[in-house]
Amino acid sequence: MNEEQSKKTGQAGIPSDISSMSEFEDLSAAFSQLFGVIKKLSDTSDRERAETNARALQAAFESGNKYKAKELIRILEESVGRIQALIAIDRCIGIPDGPV
Repeated sequence: MNEEQSKKTGQAGIPSDISSMSEFEDLSAAFSQLFGVIKKLSDTSDRERAETNARALQAAFESGNKYKAKELIRILEESVGRIQALIAIDRCIGIPDGPV
């Protein structure tokens, strides 16, 4: 990977607008918390759907697809609510709420 590519993606494919290690660690913790909350969902089909959407959110975020990530956050909020983990992930995406 050359220096220009490194500037665009940063660590582990995370978009470089996550500028500090602290933000990266916060984001990692946010995804861990999200998956932890999902595992506690009592309805199996809701849990499986939420796990699929959370994995898709992580992939969309890592690939830089901010609008897809924003859409998946909205979907996940229906399953788990507006929890702190989703707020943190949403904040890292860096686009305002509104029509997608």
